[in-house]
Amino acid sequence: MDAIFKGGGEELTASAPRTLRSRYNEISAGAVLGLAMRYALLMGLDRHALVPFLNSSADPSEEDLNRLRVWYNLITCNFNLMLTSGLPASTNPILSAQVARRFSSHERAQLPGDLRVTGLVELLAIVHRTCGDISGRQIHTEHLKSLNKELDEWER
Repeated sequence: MDAIFKGGGEELTASAPRTLRSRYNEISAGAVLGLAMRYALLMGLDRHALVPFLNSSADPSEEDLNRLRVWYNLITCNFNLMLTSGLPASTNPILSAQVARRFSSHERAQLPGDLRVTGLVELLAIVHRTCGDISGRQIHTEHLKSLNKELDEWER
């Protein structure tokens, strides 16, 4: 009765060293997320999601809000994967961040995650603008100084 855990074809015992394994694989997640991004771009989700918010005189519909929510979730997942895996990001968040405030201040943007995802997109744009593609390489001191300055401005 010395077995503690059985999983993944192995049996761990009290005397065996315990190694933690994750079911999460960044390369596989990158492949699946990359496929989702390519399909989204092929369908024009980026354009259809952003255009109603770029035109200040337009009143975005509920469908426009939902498209932008999906787009924002895709790009935030993409950048999160970039930071955790070292893989390059596949999108530029600058244009998406330009409409973020208009989205979050919309009277129908009242879902619990709307403000959070808006802030994340703005932060992605700041990191992208100040540091560029930071996947797999070291950040230089001047990038960090610029990043800190922009983060202080964003916080205000």
